[in-house]
Amino acid sequence: MKTLIPLTALAALVASGSLSAQTPAFSKPSGYVTQTLQANTFNLVGITLQNSPASAGSFETVNGTLLTDTQGAFAPVSGRTYVLEILNDGNPAASLEGAIQEIAASQITSTTITTPENLQTQGLMAGATFNLSLAPTIEEIFGTTTSVLSKGPNSGSALADVIWIPTGTGAYTRYFIHTTSTVRNALSPATTSPNVPLIYTDGILVQKKNTGSSSLVMTGQVKTTVAKIVVVPGFNVVGTTFPAGSTLQNIGLLASISPGPNAGAASADIIWIPT
Repeated sequence: MKTLIPLTALAALVASGSLSAQTPAFSKPSGYVTQTLQANTFNLVGITLQNSPASAGSFETVNGTLLTDTQGAFAPVSGRTYVLEILNDGNPAASLEGAIQEIAASQITSTTITTPENLQTQGLMAGATFNLSLAPTIEEIFGTTTSVLSKGPNSGSALADVIWIPTGTGAYTRYFIHTTSTVRNALSPATTSPNVPLIYTDGILVQKKNTGSSSLVMTGQVKTTVAKIVVVPGFNVVGTTFPAGSTLQNIGLLASISPGPNAGAASADIIWIPT
């Protein structure tokens, strides 16, 4: 059984100098964060800042997997993946706020989006509001020609750092930066794997080899709305969605996991936090 975990965060905006020079209130806070990738270990990387929405609006009709925004002017980039985020599901009896869908560009027209899941059966109704954002890629986050990762001829090389991306089934697909400055799948090192999307709810693992630590810098918008993450029985690597201020208490996680008298109890879910 899949469980949706709602994650929330408190955002604080720090005013400076003159109020007249501030960004209008409707703009989301933006900036950059730095995550240190330690050598000789696995590093949990979170997509803690988001791309600005490529489009936002509301759906006039919801028909199974086909969602229509008649006022839309979607212009998807061929070969890329988008993230559809539900802001308000339009249904007081449902709880889809913060739910996301990964959408291939080929499933988006100028006014419609075809989702992999039937959100109508989950309670999505006409009038639901949404954001549609372009998912960042391995190339955009980690770089290729100039990269925070060490390159190598294959993933087994002592030089090549490896990116582990969860598949949603408890397994991972591994990628690395080839010496030709291209992204390659660990199982197919002879061919390139361009535009692999990185989804902000996923916990991405970076296996740094013994080539020294590095600093990963991300830029974008701070997410100020709820996020929902699907977890399945077994280990789930949950992305650190928010750049700062998250605790086990304020993100709502404690209300979403199974309790037990101790960590060894069969009923108790376990939270593993990397040190």
